[in-house]
Amino acid sequence: MRSGYRRALLARMASSGVGTHRICLLFCKEIPVVPRRISQVYIHLLCLLFSVSHVSKRHFPNGNRRQPPPCLPKSETDGRKSMAAQPFILTIDGVRPFCYKIRLIVSRRITMRAPFQILAIPYRIVDGTPMYCVFHRADHDQWQFIAGGGEDNETPLEAARRETFEEGGVQSDKWVELKSLAYIPVTIISEKRRQHWDKDTYVIPEYTFGFECQEDIQLSHEHTECVWLTYEEANQKLIWDSNRTALYELNCRLSVMNRSE
Repeated sequence: MRSGYRRALLARMASSGVGTHRICLLFCKEIPVVPRRISQVYIHLLCLLFSVSHVSKRHFPNGNRRQPPPCLPKSETDGRKSMAAQPFILTIDGVRPFCYKIRLIVSRRITMRAPFQILAIPYRIVDGTPMYCVFHRADHDQWQFIAGGGEDNETPLEAARRETFEEGGVQSDKWVELKSLAYIPVTIISEKRRQHWDKDTYVIPEYTFGFECQEDIQLSHEHTECVWLTYEEANQKLIWDSNRTALYELNCRLSVMNRSE
């Protein structure tokens, strides 16, 4: 939909009482976030609607707040100063500058940290040989796989899918749930994020998964680089035993799958 038509449509919607619901849904498409967080974006857009209700002059190129938009009959706005007569509150051009800021608010919000970790291993089969992607952390000189914590009421697999998208920019439909399980001291989590946990929680489990990755990895700020390696090469680079154990299990499973095919 061309931007000019969208601006006219939004102005008509705002003035005709269609409501903010459909307008916010349109603007949700302007903010690229994980689908499960669309509801959060929607709420932030509602807040934005009211926070910019006193429209600044930059939304009115001619500086006349009473001048109706081109898509509205003049009779609909003559002599009125109400909010309904100022549909520029939500326009594509007016809200887009806020979209990036809203995205940061949503992605960085303080969530209820779940008491578990996940480890996700990207793999692909190249000429019959499994290859694994290993990541170099930005805050430490060490190599590891995708790792992170659960949030809210996520299952371990849901957390693994989210972390994979956030840290690698990829999604996969082929996942392998591994039996390798490690336990990690809770001290790696800040006290603020684990204050709602049981007081006798001293270690948390780390669930492990493998997933087929045919897309190009898009690094987040958490990593500086990534490399695709064979099992032996990846095993040499990894620093954590839990990563090596999960890699060993995944490599064994993939070898069996390749032989069966």
